[in-house]
Amino acid sequence: MRVLFASGGTGGHIYPGLTLAGELLARGGHEVLFVGTERGLEGELVPRAGYELEFIHSGPLAGNVVNKAKSLLSIGRGVAEAKRIIMKFRPQVVVGTGGYACGPVVMAARILGVPVLLQEQNAIPGKANRLLSRGAQIVALGYSQAAPFFPKSVQGKIRVTGNPIRSQLLSQGAEGSYGLAPGKTTVLLMGASQGARRLNQAAKSLYELAGQGQIQLLHQSGPKLFSEAQAQLEEVATEYGGKVEQEGEGLAWRGVHLYPYLYDMASAYRQTDLVISRAGAISLAEIAALGLPAILVPYPHAAANHQFYNARALQEAGAAIMLEDRSLTGELLAGEVTGLLADSTRLQQMASSSGKLGKKEATAQIVDLILETRK
Repeated sequence: MRVLFASGGTGGHIYPGLTLAGELLARGGHEVLFVGTERGLEGELVPRAGYELEFIHSGPLAGNVVNKAKSLLSIGRGVAEAKRIIMKFRPQVVVGTGGYACGPVVMAARILGVPVLLQEQNAIPGKANRLLSRGAQIVALGYSQAAPFFPKSVQGKIRVTGNPIRSQLLSQGAEGSYGLAPGKTTVLLMGASQGARRLNQAAKSLYELAGQGQIQLLHQSGPKLFSEAQAQLEEVATEYGGKVEQEGEGLAWRGVHLYPYLYDMASAYRQTDLVISRAGAISLAEIAALGLPAILVPYPHAAANHQFYNARALQEAGAAIMLEDRSLTGELLAGEVTGLLADSTRLQQMASSSGKLGKKEATAQIVDLILETRK
C-alpha cells in the first residue's frame, strides 16, 4: 500500500507523520512519500529519518490583502504540483498532519478521488483542518476537546485516538547522551523545535541553580536562538567561575548542557525528572506517555490560543503546572522548580497523573485507521 504524508512546518506537524510512517513500514508491505514546503523543518527532518520528500508551494492566508492574494496564488500553484505528485506516486491514502503543504495536498487528493485521513494534534483545531475535514474520510484527534469545533457533517468521521508517539521513546534503551551525570536530578527545558526566547531568557536562573549544584539542566534553545543562549551561559559562567566547554553539538558548563536541538529525545526523556516546555500537542503527548511531571508555558500567539487549552488539559488532570508567558521570569521559574523538586510526594503525584493521560497505543490505532481508509 502506498501512503502520501503531507507534513510540514514545525516538529509538531512533522513528527506525527514520521511516527505513523515508521509504524507503517514496520508492519511491512507499504511505501510512503512525504510532501512539504521548503520553508519548514521537513527539509531537514524528513531526509534525516530516511524518507523521500517532495516540495510544493504554499503559504499562510494572513496579512494584508496583497499578501493574502500572493498566498492564494501560491496555494493554487501548490495544488497543481500536488496533483502531479499524486498522479505519479498513486497513493491509496493521503494523510495530512498539518503545515502549509497540508492544504494543497488534501485539496488535490479530493479532486483526484484519493481518500484522506486528517490527524489533528491540538485541543483547539486550526481553521485549515476544520475546513479540510469536510473532504476527509476520517479525522483522528489528539484531544476529545477538539471534536465540537468541527462541522456537524464531520462528527461521524471523528475518532479520538490521542497523538502518535515515536516508538523509540517508549523503548528501554541505553542512557548517556548529552553528557548528563547518572542519578542526578535532571530538568529538561525545551522551547519546541524552533526554541522559545522567553523560556531561554528565564533559563538564566536555572543555569545558576545548576552552577550551585542543585540540579543538572538539559536545555534545547532552538537553532536560531542558540547564540543568544550561549552568550547568556557564558555570562553566568564568568560570574560563577569555570569555563564553557564544547560538548558534541552543544556546550557544557558545570551542570548545564546546552544544545540547539535534541535529536535523541528518547535519551533526553529517560534521564529527566521534570520537564519545562511550551505546550505543543506532540510534546505533551510524549510527556504524558512517559509519565513525566511538567511546568508548561503555553505560547500565547499560537492559533486560537490552542497551546493554552493543551496545557490546561494536563493542569486540570494534576499532571502539570501552567505558567503564563507574560508573567514568566527567571526567578518565578526557578522558584517553581526548586519547590517541586523539594516536594517529592507532589512530584510523584504529578508523574502518576501524567502517566494516566498517556495514550501509548495511539500510533497503532491511527495506522489501523489509515489501512481502513485505503482506496
